[in-house]
Amino acid sequence: PTPKPTDVGCTDERLNGDETGDVLIVGNGDCGQLGLGDSDDDTRDSLVPLVVASLSAQGVTNLACGGMHTIALTVDGKLWTWGNNDDEALGRQGNESLPGLVEGVLSGVQVQMVSAGDSHSAALSRDGRVFNWGVYKDSNGYIGHSPGLKKAAEPMEVAGLQGKRNIGTKESLIRGLSR
Repeated sequence: PTPKPTDVGCTDERLNGDETGDVLIVGNGDCGQLGLGDSDDDTRDSLVPLVVASLSAQGVTNLACGGMHTIALTVDGKLWTWGNNDDEALGRQGNESLPGLVEGVLSGVQVQMVSAGDSHSAALSRDGRVFNWGVYKDSNGYIGHSPGLKKAAEPMEVAGLQGKRNIGTKESLIRGLSR
């Protein structure tokens, strides 16, 4: 069956499945967090929900919000990101203030779950693989993905986390759960 819009990771709200899949956004967009583009200064601060029109036809089912970026998961398992990309949390290049498709190693991969931390993002594929990108930081600075690699500009598969059913992030941590 086709997944219905069910979860909004930015709040504790649940959707009932009858929605359009439109993404509504509200708040401060000084770093492109609203996903409305960089040419309309009138919407940099929005106190009323605005539709992210470029995602209306995509069938968004889930959102995950990081420190200053957002990830949208669509019904067909694709990811769209927007917001601040200083630490590569978007997993793609291009305009930060408009939603853009995350590709690279995720091209053709069906994603079932997303999670966002302060400056990193993670995705769980339908076949149980975990991918992440961006950067982890702690009080000592950057925590790299591997020796010599502090930031991952594109999604990378996380070795040792295959076969997972759930992922979660917190500021500087990714968890992969088998149950």
